[in-house]
Amino acid sequence: MDTQTRFVRLSSEVIRWKRENISSGPTSMMALLLILVQGTAFSRISNIEDSPLMRTLAWIKKNKKNLRIAIFLVSFLALTSGPWVFDRLWVPGDFDCTPPSIRLDENFCGLPLPGITFFGWWIGGVVNSSISIFTSGTVFLTWLREGLLPLIFLFPLITLLSTILLILLGEKQWLRKANITIWGISLGGCIWLGTQNHPSFFYVVWGLWLFIGLSLITLILESWMFKIESSAADQVISS
Repeated sequence: MDTQTRFVRLSSEVIRWKRENISSGPTSMMALLLILVQGTAFSRISNIEDSPLMRTLAWIKKNKKNLRIAIFLVSFLALTSGPWVFDRLWVPGDFDCTPPSIRLDENFCGLPLPGITFFGWWIGGVVNSSISIFTSGTVFLTWLREGLLPLIFLFPLITLLSTILLILLGEKQWLRKANITIWGISLGGCIWLGTQNHPSFFYVVWGLWLFIGLSLITLILESWMFKIESSAADQVISS
């Protein structure tokens, strides 16, 4: 039951009580007090519903499909065009780094690589490790470390799939839960990658940090919409 319905029922009960008791002297003051409380409650409800926060949340809920399209486009840009990591190149300090490489330390330059190249490396590593376990007798733990665990860094690619499925298939409960989980795993993996990837040069690998910021915003929006709509559905069922 929403706030407006509850208020209408409360108003009806107050009006009925006033009609039954307003004529009696001892209860006239109580009736006037209820009228005052009723007016105050209505004023507060109106102020809450007209607040900037509530208007913003209502706009987000109304335009969630367009927001998801924007999230897909920005994440696609970050994943394919933006630099994510440095390819470390051994260049002694006596020599200059050739642009777009930058000096990382006294012995190495770093060449910024776009996300698509980074993910290509990981996919190739997973495939090669999986093949080697059958062809060269690679120890299972070695395969787990070099082949399976790196799969966590492929979750940013999976966010593209989960987001486009939400846009195309609509509000499916299991899909929304899966989407939130995928974005959460992606955010954790990317934050770890950012801390290991020369964080003082974060402005160079802007694709990675753009995706981290986008992941945080997406998690907040999707989690909020899921919670609000799930609560509304539960109230409809209970009523």
